[in-house]
Amino acid sequence: MKRTMIETDHPTLSIRRQCQLLDLNRATYYWQPARESALNRELMRLIDREYTRAPFYGYRKMTARLKDEHGYRVNHKRVARLMQTMGLQAVYPRPRTSIADKQHKTYAYLLRDLDINRPNQVWAAYITYVPLPQGFMYLVAVMDWFSRFVDNIFVERLWRTVKYEDIYLKGYESVPALAAGLDDYFQLYNYERPHQSLGYRTPADVDFAVAMPLL
Repeated sequence: MKRTMIETDHPTLSIRRQCQLLDLNRATYYWQPARESALNRELMRLIDREYTRAPFYGYRKMTARLKDEHGYRVNHKRVARLMQTMGLQAVYPRPRTSIADKQHKTYAYLLRDLDINRPNQVWAAYITYVPLPQGFMYLVAVMDWFSRFVDNIFVERLWRTVKYEDIYLKGYESVPALAAGLDDYFQLYNYERPHQSLGYRTPADVDFAVAMPLL
């Protein structure tokens, strides 16, 4: 996934420096992963649609949906592997989640009780799977938690919105078409599309109104 964040024509940062910043071994940047089979790509496309609609589906329910709704009688182990490749897991309350694993290193949660009241105070990055006819890509969103500027919005709603309003409607055939289409979509999302949770303002309105208050 980090490989997709490398800009080969970056004006100031070399590929070596970008790999260092991403903690990515430079040799792995040039490694090309094996393609999934045509059947697996189709299953991943269907899994993505089902998960976007119902993110609480685990691999067993997803396996049942693929069989009952789409006619694919596949082993649940294959579905589990594909969901892992796509970075998907069911969203639901898990038992005993407050009990820490003593073998895992504990990091302080730095945002607890933090008053997030201005742009550029807290940023977060998230990744989602995007299907293409001959493979798939990972889409990275960088989110400003204050203004929801996208790169922004609470991530589950962002993925649902961008897929239903753009990716599924247009059915991109290639990586350049996907990149150009998403550039156009996020221009609309940030600067033109009113957001109910922002008082029907755009993320850009909120971000720039706070960043550059009128004198």
